[in-house]
Amino acid sequence: MKLIIAGSRSIESYDITLAVFDFMLAMIPSFSGSGGGDIERLAKHFITEVVSGKARGVDTLGEEWAYKTGISVKPFPAPWKDKSSPTYDPRRGYDPEAGKIRNQQMADYADGLLAIWDGKSTGTMDMVRRVQQRKLKMSLFTVDYPTCCVRHKLIGKLDGLCAGEPYREETYVD
Repeated sequence: MKLIIAGSRSIESYDITLAVFDFMLAMIPSFSGSGGGDIERLAKHFITEVVSGKARGVDTLGEEWAYKTGISVKPFPAPWKDKSSPTYDPRRGYDPEAGKIRNQQMADYADGLLAIWDGKSTGTMDMVRRVQQRKLKMSLFTVDYPTCCVRHKLIGKLDGLCAGEPYREETYVD
């Protein structure tokens, strides 16, 4: 599975992000109840490629996790400074639609989405909407700072990933 790992720029804790990845992988039916198992082997089995929007926060934390796990990364940086774009705004000095364009490219390329959202980011919600429109599998985790309470909403199962509870709340200490 080519999995988009995307989320809010405000979430910069690798520990919180890692806890979400571990939680997601632990819910895979064939491995749940087997005493945990090797998360790295499990990740490589189900995730063939991590798709990244290259933004600060969850995107780059997802890349870091993929590299540490031995999973390849497909980058989709937003073309903010592309002056040839029809939506480039010379007064602003960037293309205000670049993030949406990038999100659509990722949704068209990938098989599913793991989103880690701060409850505020419009960019993350744009990615979620685009994945929903394509009817891709998705798992959405909402992180509430400063409590580090994580809420999980399952929208379709990720081909075996997150096949457990449709809603679960955990608190992680950063």
